[in-house]
Amino acid sequence: MVIPLPNDECRGELGYALGYKYWGKGIAPKAVKLRVLEKAGFQGEGILRKYMILKGKTRDMVMFSLIFADPQG
Repeated sequence: MVIPLPNDECRGELGYALGYKYWGKGIAPKAVKLRVLEKAGFQGEGILRKYMILKGKTRDMVMFSLIFADPQG
C-alpha cells in the first residue's frame, strides 16, 4: 500500500503473512533471521510491544524504515 504525501513523498507497508496451514512450522522465524529488510537497506526503528493479538496472544511488532534521503551503506 502506498499513500501519497506532500512534496511527492511516499509511505508504504510491508508485512509477513502465512496461510493458516503453514503456521507453527517455523517459516516466519527463519525468514526474519535472514534479516531480509536490513539486507535491502531498511533500518530498525523499534518495537511496538503487545501491538497485535494473534491466536489469542499479544504479539510485538518490529518496525523498520527505508528513507531514500538516508545514506545507503
